[in-house]
Amino acid sequence: MFLRQSCRQFRGSVAPFVRACHTSGMSKTVTVDVLAAEKIAIMTLNDPQKLNALTLPVAGDFIEAVKSLRDRVSAEDIRAVVLTGAGRAFSAGGDMEWLAERGRDAPHRNADVMRDFYGYFLCVRSIPVPVI
Repeated sequence: MFLRQSCRQFRGSVAPFVRACHTSGMSKTVTVDVLAAEKIAIMTLNDPQKLNALTLPVAGDFIEAVKSLRDRVSAEDIRAVVLTGAGRAFSAGGDMEWLAERGRDAPHRNADVMRDFYGYFLCVRSIPVPVI
């Protein structure tokens, strides 16, 4: 049930919680490059200073990158997506500073926020080609 709710949220606009934490004009924390001849897209987590830790700004960029890829897959005949991380790590996982802050919230609210946060990254499952 949670996955269906996450997908429904993804089909609409970016969740307000993520949008509020995403500042336009900053460098993208997720980039997409298409290798047209190979018919491959490369989606890169691009915050190597934090070992590509998952944060709310990364979630916003990730959702936008997935939306872009979903639109481009059929138009550009992309056959696969490679998900990678810039620098020496794919991803350190959740950002420890943000997770520590979350621990100060009420347990029921924290559970909801964390479930939503995790769901933002599950949108990668909506790309209609293999993601490696």
